[in-house]
Amino acid sequence: MRRLEGANVVALAPGGYSAEVLERARSAWGVKNLPFYRDPGNTLFKRFKVGGVPHTVFFDNRGKKKKELKGYGGLEAFRKALEDVGL
Repeated sequence: MRRLEGANVVALAPGGYSAEVLERARSAWGVKNLPFYRDPGNTLFKRFKVGGVPHTVFFDNRGKKKKELKGYGGLEAFRKALEDVGL
């Protein structure tokens, strides 16, 4: 997959997970350049009605939600979503 210039990716975990657990998961998955953040009160999880992970939300550069993927739909669905939002 090509590099997405100008795109930002944030990984967000429910508040119940400790920083240590997230770091172990990141290491086990081989993720090196993607920071993981916690949502302590699950505020964002509630706002976007996250019922499971992965849950991917694409925003434009003004913060407007453009597309949402709920669950794992496979690589082609993710590629299509990137195309749909112009990435």
